[in-house]
Amino acid sequence: LFIHKKKKLFSTDVIYCADESGKYYAPIYYESLWEQYNLWNLEAKALWVKDAKSEFTTYTQFMENKLEVLMEEEDLCEEERLIKRAVLKRFLKQETTESGCATMDLCSVNEYGSYLKPFGPDYEFPGGFSKLIEFLADKFPRNLVKLSHPVEHIGQVDDDENPILVQCKNGSAFQTKHVVVTTSVNYLKKNYTTLFDPVLLNEPKIEAINTIKMDTVDKIFLFYNDMSFFPANCDAIHPLFFDEPQKFCIRTDWKYKVYTFDKFYENMLMVWITGKEADYVETLPNEEISDVLTEMLRKLLNNKNIPKPDRIFKTNWNANPYFLGSYSYVDVNGQANKHINNLAEPLYLNNVPRVLFAGEATHLRYYSTVHGAYLSGQRESRRLKDFYSSKQ
Repeated sequence: LFIHKKKKLFSTDVIYCADESGKYYAPIYYESLWEQYNLWNLEAKALWVKDAKSEFTTYTQFMENKLEVLMEEEDLCEEERLIKRAVLKRFLKQETTESGCATMDLCSVNEYGSYLKPFGPDYEFPGGFSKLIEFLADKFPRNLVKLSHPVEHIGQVDDDENPILVQCKNGSAFQTKHVVVTTSVNYLKKNYTTLFDPVLLNEPKIEAINTIKMDTVDKIFLFYNDMSFFPANCDAIHPLFFDEPQKFCIRTDWKYKVYTFDKFYENMLMVWITGKEADYVETLPNEEISDVLTEMLRKLLNNKNIPKPDRIFKTNWNANPYFLGSYSYVDVNGQANKHINNLAEPLYLNNVPRVLFAGEATHLRYYSTVHGAYLSGQRESRRLKDFYSSKQ
């Protein structure tokens, strides 16, 4: 893994910032505001940690107010203010990928600090996460792992030893002592009324399922045989938009959600996109995505000769029926301590934890991360171990 360590944007990276007319914006417009933004971000996180409340409800409101106050103090001219607002808007689009929400207008600033970024750098798995699953699966006897067994129903049967019945769509059924449910929260939202026997559920669990939110975060990978058009010694191109349409049309305006062309490898650019724009892009043919993003690059770099990518690959988290989104966040109607903990709480029968819950959305501090999902699995394993140890 160590040779596949991912670079961290905005620390030492060189950014090329431009608008759709091809006008380049010097780092002075960008880097100083990024430093200030990070300080404001720490202030927002401190609200939850200190159990304080902001006068603002959403993360967007909090950040926009900070910027307006700063610009008043600096007595900026109107042109400089327009640039600063456009830069902040780009930062907020970037923040949606970290927070997992469609827009930071949905994210509660008072609950924002409940999320704690795991310590250490990001890593890329060669071959993707499937390689990790294959590695872990090799540790188990093959007959213990059932593939292609989508679960249709989890119910209770009259059996003191194995009171839980798991029914699969292929007709298979299994009686067991315990079940650990690790589906995404959006899968639970869509299916909990049919997935579980009503007798197993309780009001706090249902409220948690319905309250915790989850949107789409997708990546688009653009592969080139020749990427000499990319600015020399540059790590990413960041677009600024000054004329985003007032009446939004997803078919023509999804491109405005793009906030970076990240030079991931020497022959590949990575584009992030979130929310309903990501959902829509998942439905588009690669040729149309190629046309839109190539035209954007040509405008940003003022170069009509930039080629189309030779190959495109995109993630499809929303379209996947077993995910229906990417990862969770706490919106303006949620309370992390209450709803995440209630989602993680097992369902008991006769004081025995029979249906347990794991997955990123059940970790109070590391929700939205693979790190949190991993730790939540350990948590539920320990829960069962401790339960049986107490019976001895």
